[in-house]
Amino acid sequence: SEPFVRKNILLDKLLIEKLLNFSTLKYPNLAKSWFRFAAWVYLWGRELLA
Repeated sequence: SEPFVRKNILLDKLLIEKLLNFSTLKYPNLAKSWFRFAAWVYLWGRELLA
């Protein structure tokens, strides 16, 4: 079974997370990929804790 938090995440947000994660895996030396992924994770974390 999936964690409780996963049940409350909208599909479009999961898709964005998967795409950003893929970009960091595909281009690990590209700072822009890491910056966007980190920014998304930070914003999503703030949204979950609010």
